[in-house]
Amino acid sequence: MTVVTLRERTGEPAQGRTRVGGYGQNVFLWLANWWDGVELWLTGTSFAVQFALVIVVLGPVCLGVAWAIDRVVDLVSNRLPLAHRNEPAVDPQVVDPAGDGHPADTLSR
Repeated sequence: MTVVTLRERTGEPAQGRTRVGGYGQNVFLWLANWWDGVELWLTGTSFAVQFALVIVVLGPVCLGVAWAIDRVVDLVSNRLPLAHRNEPAVDPQVVDPAGDGHPADTLSR
């Protein structure tokens, strides 16, 4: 099995990318070189190691993102004026006039 790196796909020399351009471009090149190394290391490991890394890294990340989304939705929903907050309380005698646990028959009225 032959592993093809980003360097080989883009036709750049095997020794790595050269530093040209401004600071942002150099940071991007450093990040791309680093990611190539991580990618090569990860693809060379066994499935068990890859699976364990996914569970150990992505599990907490997903839980954190879900918690953050839940908090944001709670904060936004508490700030929005909702129509049901202004409704009067329901009279229990109208809902269950007989008191037997069955709601009132609204069709017979």
